[in-house]
Amino acid sequence: MDFKKIEWIFFVAFLGINVFLFSSYQEAISQESNVIRSGQTESIQQRLASDDISYTGKISSESRQGYYLSAEETSFSKKLAEQHNDSEKKSLLTSDIVINENVLFGSNYVYAKNFSNLDSSTPEIQASQIYEGLPFYDDTAKIVFSLTKKDKEFMVTKYTQTHLSDIEQLREKMELHTEEDAIKTLYANNKISRGSKILWRQLAYSCILKVREKNVYVPIWYIAIESTDKAIQVESVNAFSNTIVTNNTIPKVEDH
Repeated sequence: MDFKKIEWIFFVAFLGINVFLFSSYQEAISQESNVIRSGQTESIQQRLASDDISYTGKISSESRQGYYLSAEETSFSKKLAEQHNDSEKKSLLTSDIVINENVLFGSNYVYAKNFSNLDSSTPEIQASQIYEGLPFYDDTAKIVFSLTKKDKEFMVTKYTQTHLSDIEQLREKMELHTEEDAIKTLYANNKISRGSKILWRQLAYSCILKVREKNVYVPIWYIAIESTDKAIQVESVNAFSNTIVTNNTIPKVEDH
């Protein structure tokens, strides 16, 4: 085993995380100044009400904890060969046969209501892989069931599956910014417009960095907002730094 190579990979991973943290800190300073200027004498609930912004349930101020995680994307090629004698591409499992007999690692997933859509012309249900009770919202850790609707019933026509293996904690468990904090940040930075509706809020892990075969994940607040013209936008806020995630491109670090 090449321990020097392994040490180098972990060094690069931690270096990438530190660069990400510094960048998040710089963004947090700017976005926090907006929160302060937005007027702290009123609660976020009062400010939303004054702008005719609606939401369901109670905006939570509960403190939660999460990790920096690393994981490898599972290769299904061997499993598929055992089940179907087929050569599907890595991390993709597509089937139109009986689901119960072919979903791998089924106990690793939970139904993801907020990430599912039964109202579109191409309805689908999503199940997300979970880690210590917190789901992943990421293309590397989900099952998507494609459906067709007949009368009032839905039928599964196929599904795609991705999965993460060897999930490891890169740091000790850390305190996260609350749902209320995330909504304050979005409101103060003009991401929630007057008359809009907050449809749902979800805390989930998402990939922020790729280091060779390893991915790095952090907790993200996902908040779905419907504007007055019925357009729906899902905003994301880093739960460690309370900064808005504006770049969907995941940086990759290669070992040279």
